[in-house]
Amino acid sequence: MLEWRFHGFESFFEEKVIDSSHDRPGIIQIDKNFYYFGFVNGVVPDRHPHTGLLGIYSIVSSAIPRAILPGKPVYNVVPIRDYLISPKGRSWNYTCSAVCEFYMIGGYVSVLLGGLMFGVLAHFGNRLLVLPAGPANVLFYGVLAMTLFVGLRALREITIMGLIIGMLAGLIFLQRLLIKRWKLYRNASLKSV
Repeated sequence: MLEWRFHGFESFFEEKVIDSSHDRPGIIQIDKNFYYFGFVNGVVPDRHPHTGLLGIYSIVSSAIPRAILPGKPVYNVVPIRDYLISPKGRSWNYTCSAVCEFYMIGGYVSVLLGGLMFGVLAHFGNRLLVLPAGPANVLFYGVLAMTLFVGLRALREITIMGLIIGMLAGLIFLQRLLIKRWKLYRNASLKSV
């Protein structure tokens, strides 16, 4: 299994041409993150330019349905299928890690900035537990930590989970606001009696 993970990683450093047509023996099937990152590194920026703001827009808009946002770009902006040696069907799609997606957006500088973004988000999550941690903080930390781990797999997951985190934070804020107003109303009604 590790041989398949290192196949793409090895091709990244040795600049091998990757053929995606081979079948893997055995029943265990794994993803090819390093494999496609090695391939993307050979395609971008030599044969296809970095995606830039279009790549960021496609990641951010991936969680929004096309009925609400018509004309949004396809998630994988770089048409890797066009560069593969063996043809793939129209529905074929690949997933590479967040590092690969940052590289497609803007090269190694974008990888550095994306790593800093993940670090800031992790630091924010840790700050939630330093404060007096109530049940809401622990729940919010759990969802944020899960989002960061899943987000390393693909940035699209951060967008989808980010909507959940935003809704969860909104519900927690609304709950705290309503409880505070209820306490103010109760105290005011007790003082008037």
